[in-house]
Amino acid sequence: MSRPDSTRPGTPIARRLLALAIALHPSRWRHRFADEVFDVHRQLAVDDPRGAHRFVLDLWLNVPLVHLDAWRLRRRRVTTPAPARSRPPTEASMLDTLAHDLRFASRRLGRRPVVTVLAGLTLALGIGGTTALFSLVDAVLLDPLSSPHSERLVTVYETNAEAEEMRLSYEGFLDYRAGVESVEDLALVRSQSVTVHDGAASPERIRGLFVTASFFDALGEEPRLGRAIRAGEDQPGGARTAVLSHGFWQRRYGGDDAILGQTVKLNNEAHTIVGVMPEEFRFPYDTTDAWISLHTYPGALDRENRTFLALGRLASTATFEQATEELKTLGAAISQSAPETAAATGAGVAPLTDRFAGGRSRELFAILAAAVAMVLLIAVANVANLQLAQATGRGREMVLRSAMGAGRRRLVAQLLIENLALAGVGGLFGVGIAWGAVRLLQQTGPGWLTSRYALAPDPGALAFALAVTVLTGLAFGLVPARRAARVNLADGLRDGGRGSGPGRAGSRMRSGLVVSQVALAVVLVVGCGLLVQSVRNLGTTDVGFDTENLLTVQFRLPVNHYDTDESVIAFFDQAHERVRAVPGVLGTASAFGMPFTGDEPRLPILADGVDPGPTVEVPRLRTNVVSPGYFRVMGVPLLAGRGLDDSDRAGTEPVAVISREAGERLWPGESPLGRIVRVRGEDTDYRVVGLVGDIYNRGMRGGHDPMVYLSYRQEPAHFATLGARTSGDPHALSGAIRDAIWSVDSQQPLWEVMTQEERIAGWSGSDRFLTSLVGLFTLVALLLAAVGIGGVIAYTVALRRRELGVRISLGADRLQITRHVLGQGLGLVGLGIAVGLGGAVATSTALGSWLYGVERFDLASFVTAPLLLVAVALLATLWPALRAAGVDPVEALKDDA
Repeated sequence: MSRPDSTRPGTPIARRLLALAIALHPSRWRHRFADEVFDVHRQLAVDDPRGAHRFVLDLWLNVPLVHLDAWRLRRRRVTTPAPARSRPPTEASMLDTLAHDLRFASRRLGRRPVVTVLAGLTLALGIGGTTALFSLVDAVLLDPLSSPHSERLVTVYETNAEAEEMRLSYEGFLDYRAGVESVEDLALVRSQSVTVHDGAASPERIRGLFVTASFFDALGEEPRLGRAIRAGEDQPGGARTAVLSHGFWQRRYGGDDAILGQTVKLNNEAHTIVGVMPEEFRFPYDTTDAWISLHTYPGALDRENRTFLALGRLASTATFEQATEELKTLGAAISQSAPETAAATGAGVAPLTDRFAGGRSRELFAILAAAVAMVLLIAVANVANLQLAQATGRGREMVLRSAMGAGRRRLVAQLLIENLALAGVGGLFGVGIAWGAVRLLQQTGPGWLTSRYALAPDPGALAFALAVTVLTGLAFGLVPARRAARVNLADGLRDGGRGSGPGRAGSRMRSGLVVSQVALAVVLVVGCGLLVQSVRNLGTTDVGFDTENLLTVQFRLPVNHYDTDESVIAFFDQAHERVRAVPGVLGTASAFGMPFTGDEPRLPILADGVDPGPTVEVPRLRTNVVSPGYFRVMGVPLLAGRGLDDSDRAGTEPVAVISREAGERLWPGESPLGRIVRVRGEDTDYRVVGLVGDIYNRGMRGGHDPMVYLSYRQEPAHFATLGARTSGDPHALSGAIRDAIWSVDSQQPLWEVMTQEERIAGWSGSDRFLTSLVGLFTLVALLLAAVGIGGVIAYTVALRRRELGVRISLGADRLQITRHVLGQGLGLVGLGIAVGLGGAVATSTALGSWLYGVERFDLASFVTAPLLLVAVALLATLWPALRAAGVDPVEALKDDA
């Protein structure tokens, strides 16, 4: 071992303390590291006298740690056989090392509370948003059915000559159930609202699901109380039974077990309550209140009633491909053997989850997933930049630890554990953010999301958060850890172990991370701008009728009580008269399907009543049944002829009013007045007496629906929505309007009491939901990008403090220094904007189906995004620039002396 001599710099006392500290170390340590420690101290004494004193102090603090490690090693050698040199560390030693590293990491994070909290919150935003989105995706896309057999549940459908999918009739269901082998427990279901009368409370309209007995077997579910519907109870002549949902049982009956076996009236027909389903069962949605014997559904036995969904479970030995082939063959055979089913030419099978989690739902969550991923990447880049800066500043520590025997793997492991601990802080914050975000969505999300799906963080979401936390810690920590641990002792001796410079590679990496943050932020800003304009256009589009001060209310007349056309017409006539008598009501109108309710069926309409034959495609037009004066009250313009009035009643010639687009579809370039229309398969001819303007009926994206309007006095329907035009706030009259309708029939429940504007807003709810979340993610991205840009520039200024001091002392103007630093930040932003605009082009294409009234390459959005990022960059770099301009050259040079 070398000894200090008079040629070594440093005070005699410092040299003696250094020699004494080395002498106190174990002999094996002295023989291995003493010379290198003397060299490090000599170089520090020349370049950084204060650093040399700290080096000696650290060496003294290292003495007990080295002796403790040596004592542990000797103890293990005494109590256990000496391991071979190549034998890996024991589990106990690895756990001891891990515990030591965790303690060290916690102490280090605790010594930097500001940095730890800032990095933790940055990661929390990304991890929390990702976990919240996973909870939504899990509820809506991954497991929307919440069934133990979700992956094997399928739906069976028929196809027509145009290869369109059609639902099954009851008779058709019996044919397929008898012939199919690859699908077990084939069941038939039909959703419809029903009225509950039980004598204990006022009538209530609930969401019912009419099912066959095999429904519960197919899903693999059993009631919480009682039993399910049995075989035979779902067939004509069978007992009328019902199973209640847990929520409805609690809400209406207070969770009373005595409800089992009691009789209640559903649509004025007595049903026996035989069971209550578990709380977590929610097929098809949370809004289902009761499952009812199928044969009680109105018109269930009509072979032409193709409105039933057939579902089942793939047999354990069958594959989806086998089921597809079998249904294709079976459907063709059934259609050939039953001429009355000529509308069907074949059959098919599809995963049941596609019926509940397909189309726009998948697109919506794919867009949100991309936005959340961008925020998470920006957060990771931010923290990675921070860790790179810390790694550069920890050069002296790494040199010292390497000089004391720590290998590269050991250093990387220690730094990774620190990074994972920091990610753990972010993960804890993130779980809290995710929990609050999901709860907030339950209160403020669109109706289709909050009413259909059970939104709640679950163990799966927590496991996902843990996985994201670990991966995030590795993502932002691996490169900085490897760079920090890449210690060259000779270079460390030359630099004094200070890590005084960033290094070209380190600077390029930090700049690259800033560029990536800016590029991702540009993509989000452009996408958000396109969506905001789209939602604005949806809200300002002229829907073709007057939506102001129009209150709407839905109801369904029970068929067994209103069993004649005369009774239905009499109810509507009286309801209109009573509601019009309410003070503040200017007029009333009713329709089978009020605009934006989605209730109007599409029927094949024959022009002039002539059927061109089964091989010719017939236009399918929306068909509505409305009240006299409907167009006047709704504000739909009359273009030619007349509207429907009181003279259009039973016994007079059937008449129809059609929209302009329907007229162009049926008689291009000709006047439709006086022409004949007929619904294919029926024998009633309707003479066209009027032409009205087009309206948006089911959202604005699909354009105007061609419409055929019939009079409810000639085609009475039990289901309707009544609209009341008011002189003031419609909701202020909702109670009086309810009372007016109940004065006609006190047992008639009403539901969906809302204004027409609220109905329209509901159709654009998904767009506003998507835009709101993307807007929130964009704001977070801009904030994180600002922090990243400002942080990198501030750190660069700190490293270049001496250089800036020299420049100022040599006459550089402070304004020049400010412009120089601002230019450095804006240069990175400019490069990020260029990269981001390329990504924004791809994003605008992906958003195509969600855009309305705005071009995919909208100039305003593509110009606003760069300007906004430049403004953010100016604000972020202004403080470091001013700080650089204010550097005192004397102090800067003194600090480096």
